Amino acid sequence: MIIPFLPLVRSHHSELPVRSYDPDRARTMLRQAGADLGQFVLHASDAVTPNVAVDLAQVFAGTARKADINVQARRDPVAGYWDNIWLKEPFMVGGWSTRYTPDAHAARRVSI
Repeated sequence: MIIPFLPLVRSHHSELPVRSYDPDRARTMLRQAGADLGQFVLHASDAVTPNVAVDLAQVFAGTARKADINVQARRDPVAGYWDNIWLKEPFMVGGWSTRYTPDAHAARRVSI
Protein backbone atom coordinates (compact mmCIF):
# COMPACT_ATOMS: atom_id res chain seq x y z
CA MET A 1 0.00 0.00 0.00
CA ILE A 2 1.31 3.46 -0.90
CA ILE A 3 0.43 6.31 1.45
CA PRO A 4 1.13 9.86 0.17
CA PHE A 5 3.13 11.51 2.95
CA LEU A 6 5.03 14.78 2.70
CA PRO A 7 8.75 14.54 1.80
CA LEU A 8 9.78 15.48 5.35
CA VAL A 9 8.10 12.35 6.71
CA ARG A 10 10.20 9.19 6.81
CA SER A 11 7.40 7.17 5.15
CA HIS A 12 7.29 9.46 2.09
CA HIS A 13 7.19 7.56 -1.20
CA SER A 14 9.28 9.64 -3.61
CA GLU A 15 8.25 7.65 -6.68
CA LEU A 16 4.51 8.18 -6.14
CA PRO A 17 3.33 10.44 -8.98
CA VAL A 18 1.72 13.74 -8.07
CA ARG A 19 -1.58 13.98 -9.87
CA SER A 20 -2.44 17.24 -11.55
CA TYR A 21 -5.88 18.79 -11.29
CA ASP A 22 -8.10 17.35 -13.99
CA PRO A 23 -11.49 19.14 -14.08
CA ASP A 24 -12.77 16.93 -16.90
CA ARG A 25 -12.04 13.76 -14.94
CA ALA A 26 -13.65 15.21 -11.80
CA ARG A 27 -16.82 16.10 -13.69
CA THR A 28 -16.92 12.71 -15.43
CA MET A 29 -16.46 10.76 -12.20
CA LEU A 30 -19.21 12.69 -10.43
CA ARG A 31 -21.59 12.17 -13.35
CA GLN A 32 -20.78 8.44 -13.38
CA ALA A 33 -21.63 8.38 -9.67
CA GLY A 34 -25.01 9.93 -10.47
CA ALA A 35 -24.30 13.26 -8.80
CA ASP A 36 -26.19 16.41 -9.76
CA LEU A 37 -23.32 18.80 -10.47
CA GLY A 38 -25.38 21.84 -9.57
CA GLN A 39 -26.52 20.87 -6.10
CA PHE A 40 -23.54 20.72 -3.74
CA VAL A 41 -23.53 22.73 -0.51
CA LEU A 42 -20.25 22.66 1.41
CA HIS A 43 -20.90 23.53 5.05
CA ALA A 44 -18.18 25.34 6.95
CA SER A 45 -17.94 27.28 10.18
CA ASP A 46 -15.48 29.16 12.33
CA ALA A 47 -16.36 26.49 14.91
CA VAL A 48 -14.01 24.17 13.01
CA THR A 49 -11.02 26.47 12.64
CA PRO A 50 -11.55 30.21 13.07
CA ASN A 51 -10.58 32.23 9.99
CA VAL A 52 -9.63 29.10 8.03
CA ALA A 53 -12.52 26.65 7.51
CA VAL A 54 -14.79 29.05 5.63
CA ASP A 55 -11.91 30.28 3.46
CA LEU A 56 -11.00 26.66 2.72
CA ALA A 57 -14.58 25.97 1.61
CA GLN A 58 -14.53 29.01 -0.69
CA VAL A 59 -11.23 27.95 -2.29
CA PHE A 60 -12.63 24.44 -2.81
CA ALA A 61 -15.77 25.89 -4.42
CA GLY A 62 -13.64 27.97 -6.77
CA THR A 63 -11.65 24.93 -7.80
CA ALA A 64 -14.85 22.97 -8.43
CA ARG A 65 -16.17 25.75 -10.68
CA LYS A 66 -13.29 25.05 -13.07
CA ALA A 67 -14.93 21.66 -13.64
CA ASP A 68 -18.41 23.20 -14.00
CA ILE A 69 -19.34 21.72 -10.63
CA ASN A 70 -21.47 24.09 -8.60
CA VAL A 71 -20.36 24.03 -4.96
CA GLN A 72 -21.88 26.63 -2.70
CA ALA A 73 -19.59 27.37 0.25
CA ARG A 74 -21.97 28.01 3.11
CA ARG A 75 -20.90 29.73 6.33
CA ASP A 76 -22.78 28.10 9.18
CA PRO A 77 -22.94 29.65 12.65
CA VAL A 78 -20.50 28.57 15.32
CA ALA A 79 -23.33 27.81 17.72
CA GLY A 80 -24.72 24.39 16.94
CA TYR A 81 -22.28 23.45 14.16
CA TRP A 82 -21.06 20.29 15.89
CA ASP A 83 -24.57 19.26 16.95
CA ASN A 84 -26.53 20.21 13.81
CA ILE A 85 -24.12 20.06 10.86
CA TRP A 86 -21.11 17.84 11.66
CA LEU A 87 -21.74 14.28 10.44
CA LYS A 88 -25.36 15.17 9.66
CA GLU A 89 -24.86 17.02 6.38
CA PRO A 90 -23.35 15.11 3.47
CA PHE A 91 -20.61 17.65 2.67
CA MET A 92 -18.91 19.62 5.46
CA VAL A 93 -15.58 20.94 6.64
CA GLY A 94 -14.21 19.36 9.79
CA GLY A 95 -11.02 19.48 11.76
CA TRP A 96 -9.09 16.68 13.33
CA SER A 97 -6.78 18.67 15.56
CA THR A 98 -3.39 17.18 16.39
CA ARG A 99 -2.85 13.55 15.51
CA TYR A 100 0.01 11.10 15.70
CA THR A 101 2.62 11.32 12.97
CA PRO A 102 2.12 9.43 9.70
CA ASP A 103 5.19 7.35 10.59
CA ALA A 104 3.51 6.16 13.75
CA HIS A 105 0.35 5.20 11.85
CA ALA A 106 2.29 3.45 9.09
CA ALA A 107 4.31 1.48 11.61
CA ARG A 108 1.08 0.53 13.40
CA ARG A 109 2.52 1.80 16.65
CA VAL A 110 -0.69 3.73 17.21
CA SER A 111 -4.16 2.24 17.20
CA ILE A 112 -6.75 4.32 15.38
